[in-house]
Parts: sequence; structure tokens; C-alpha cells
Amino acid sequence: MKITITPQEIQAWLDHTQRDRDWLAEQTGAAKGTIANWLAANKRKPIPEPTLRLIERLMCDDLLGEPQFSFGEAKMIRQAMDQEGYKSLRDFMRDAVIANARLLTSGTQDAEIVPDSIIAFPEIPLHYAAAGQPVSSDIDYYSPTKDYGRGRFACTLHGDSMSPKFPDGSTVILRERESLSSPFLKKGEIYLFVVNGEKTLKIYNTRLAKKAEIEAGISYISEIDGKSKVKILKSINPEFPEIIAKEPIEWIGWFDKSDNK
Repeated sequence: MKITITPQEIQAWLDHTQRDRDWLAEQTGAAKGTIANWLAANKRKPIPEPTLRLIERLMCDDLLGEPQFSFGEAKMIRQAMDQEGYKSLRDFMRDAVIANARLLTSGTQDAEIVPDSIIAFPEIPLHYAAAGQPVSSDIDYYSPTKDYGRGRFACTLHGDSMSPKFPDGSTVILRERESLSSPFLKKGEIYLFVVNGEKTLKIYNTRLAKKAEIEAGISYISEIDGKSKVKILKSINPEFPEIIAKEPIEWIGWFDKSDNK
């Protein structure tokens, strides 16, 4: 599906959220001058499709806390939520599911009674991630208590590397990489990575490269500031060392905060 976000809409979004073009350059990995050319009032250069998808994801995340809709869909849903007085997308979608369930049962029984079989949510895959301890690579199934939508899976952590936010034994919901309209790694976000054949939940980020890392050839030159940097996978628990990510970075899921409230 072709994305139809205009440079004017992107600039209006930046202004509304009180962000500048430098911030957008940091998020997209583009040079500041390139951003200026994309959003210039005249003689604009076209924004590459992959970058445009990333910007759309960021815009939808701001609009709904849900980056998987198109920007046009997000605007339409936001308008409907505002008209009905909803603050939470989850509440809006929940009530829509219940209303549809009642519609299915009307005529055969009391429309106010929704059978468990109608509102029961289907099982989703359950993965296991190392958070300091070895884990099984098997995939089980998890019975959610909410309708998370398509493209989700559960992940149970073993170990304390993501404590205290996610202690040993925690189960979180993630979005499958294949289900994302813009499957790009975003700094500061949490993903389920595969490192040396083992799944691990970590925060993706970058930092300045050390001399030894530059000499070892595992650094890259940032388009934003021209400095040598490395990509890292970080734990929340400071007792666990960072992991220097080497290309290609293998990851299978993204932690969406709105699914884990």
C-alpha cells in the first residue's frame, strides 16, 4: 500500500509534538541536511519509502499509541474515539469486540449476556527468553485475557537481566516482526533478539565506539554526526553487561508498551 503522508503533515506533526528536525534525523538515521531537503517548502526531494514507513510508524504511535495502522486509519480511529469520549484505544477496541459479540448472540438469547465461548481469546505463541539464565528453545502457547489482535506472541523471561521492570518469570506481549508495517529498530525500544542462537529481551541503542572496537571493524560511521559508533543491546539491570551487536542484527519481536499496560 502506497503511503500518502505529505511533507506538510510531517512538519505539522513535528510542530504539534514540539520536536525538531534534528530529532527526526536521529530517529531515521538521516543527515540533518537530508531532512531539510525532504521537508523544504520548495524543491523537495522525495522521501525514500522505507524511511517514510518509519515516519508513519512514529506518527501513528503518537496519535494512538499504536503504530501498526496507516496514518489515514489512525486519524479516522482517533476521530471516532474522540467523538465517543474514549481516551484509550484498548477500551475502544474492547467495547467494539463486545458489541459485535452481542450482535452475534442477539435473537437467540439475552443480548446483554455474552457467552464465554464468544469472548474467549485465541491462544498465541509463547516463547522463552534468557534474561541471565539458559532457557528452552521450544515454543508453547499462551492464553491471553485480552484481545491483543493479530501478530502478537507472548514471551516468558528467565533471569534478572531485565529486572526490576521485568523480574524473573515475567511474561510480556510482543509484536511479530513480520506483522510490523515498518520493521525498523528504534533506539530506546525493547525487542526480542536472537544472539548466538538464543532469544533474549533487550533494549536497542547505540554509543560512541571505543578504539579497540573501531580497530576490530565492528563500528560504523553515524550519518548524523560523523562519529564512529556501535550498536548495543542493553539490560535494565546494571549488573549485566551490554552486548555489542554485530550486523546483521537478528530480532523477532517488538515490545509495544500499549500491549503491556
